[in-house]
Order: sequence, then structure tokens, then C-alpha cells
Amino acid sequence: MGTLTNNIYFAIYDFLWEILHSNFLDKGIDYIVIFFRSKKY
Repeated sequence: MGTLTNNIYFAIYDFLWEILHSNFLDKGIDYIVIFFRSKKY
């Protein structure tokens, strides 16, 4: 017991850490735009 809870906590912590650091959202949006552009052409 506790392993699943620890994994969930770590995943959430890692996700929040990614958002808080080094303009993660800006790069994510850029990657999404590039992805959709490459799909169209």
C-alpha cells in the first residue's frame, strides 16, 4: 500500500514543476502549432 498514492503524487508534482519552470506553456503552444501545421501540409 502507498505505492500507487506516491506515484500519483509524484506525477502531479512533476506536472506542476514543468508548468512552473522555463516557459513550459509557451513552448507547448509552439509545439502544438508546429504539429498542426505539419499535419495540414
